[in-house]
Amino acid sequence: MSYSVNVYTDSTSVPTLRRVRGNLVLNGWQTRLLDSETHRPIGGRNLKPCLIVGWPTPSPREAAIVRAADALDQPTLDRLYASNDITSCRLYVERPYRLESEATPEELGELREEVGARAFRAMCAARALYILESYAGRNSLAIDFQLLVAALLGALCGGLIEDPQSGVLAFRKQRSPKAPNPSSHRTA
Repeated sequence: MSYSVNVYTDSTSVPTLRRVRGNLVLNGWQTRLLDSETHRPIGGRNLKPCLIVGWPTPSPREAAIVRAADALDQPTLDRLYASNDITSCRLYVERPYRLESEATPEELGELREEVGARAFRAMCAARALYILESYAGRNSLAIDFQLLVAALLGALCGGLIEDPQSGVLAFRKQRSPKAPNPSSHRTA
């Protein structure tokens, strides 16, 4: 079973790769943003759909992690993942995004009742949707990492962060430079 976190934003600006990586470093994570198909580092200026591989810093295995990540040494990365030294999540980007074109009027009515008027307005106003997903085989770092990346995107773009599994919603105003700790918007 996959686990996903959504960030709905009406911002027309796309976060830069440099800002995303820099803010993750400020929050204690090193990362590699990789093409989801080739697992090569993504290029360009702005964030786009990718596989985000991350590890908390400092790490006693950081040198080995960096070597394996830079060399794309999949067997070593798999072992580091299994030992909870690294984690990952996939980022999907729907841009442009229009909720009204994604659902029937009946589904929209049900969603409004489910999430409430304020969250529904934010979802309808969204022009981009960022979806962070990890899969059933995820390790124990994955969900915290996903929530941190979602909080970061929420801080960089502003908007609504939705955890569909728990029903938790959090609103973020656009700001910089440091995203909030993910625990600041989770409820247990």
